[in-house]
Amino acid sequence: MPFWSAWGGSRTTAAKISLIIKKLTLSYSHWFNGKYDRSGYLFQGRFRSEPVEDDAYLAAVLRYIHNNPVEVGKDAGRWTSYDSYLEGSALVDADLALAVYSDSPEKARALFREHMAQCPEDGPKVRLAGGREHVSDSDAAEMIKHVGGVPSCSKLGGLDRERLNQALAGLKDAGLSVRQIARLTGINRGVVQKAREQQCVAKRGNGQPPSRGSC
Repeated sequence: MPFWSAWGGSRTTAAKISLIIKKLTLSYSHWFNGKYDRSGYLFQGRFRSEPVEDDAYLAAVLRYIHNNPVEVGKDAGRWTSYDSYLEGSALVDADLALAVYSDSPEKARALFREHMAQCPEDGPKVRLAGGREHVSDSDAAEMIKHVGGVPSCSKLGGLDRERLNQALAGLKDAGLSVRQIARLTGINRGVVQKAREQQCVAKRGNGQPPSRGSC
């Protein structure tokens, strides 16, 4: 029977996807065979997965998934997790994906809605966080090493707290997304996201006035 489904998940859930798909297809096949008095396989072939390595591609994948039902005249709110991205849901963790658009949850949802409304023929156009241009992973890696003064991205997390927060804030100002910095350096996304706040706290604690527009 014709069947198509598209899913998006983080690397932390990648190992579980095979088990989830197996349980889902087996349960549905059992129900379908019982209802229509048939036996045998219902699905043919193994599902296919592809890694999403940068923010622009992730945004394009999100639009592709949420526009799939629309292309055949169906409601995206019913057949995808579109509403969960806009309204929040205990079932769907959309924070990682929405961070591609903006570090502000409200602004991220507004930009997500705008991007989903674009025509697929327009290509993977997306306004990333802060209205910035997309920075490739190779360029981002060089920026991380330069700003942090480290030989490799993975060494950034070894800096003392003050230097780390200063480097993270600078990288975000330079156009790198929270998600991209966290992925390339291995630093927790929450730490990256709060870098500016922590930098301001440190300055106030030392009696230093924060720079204009930074805190």
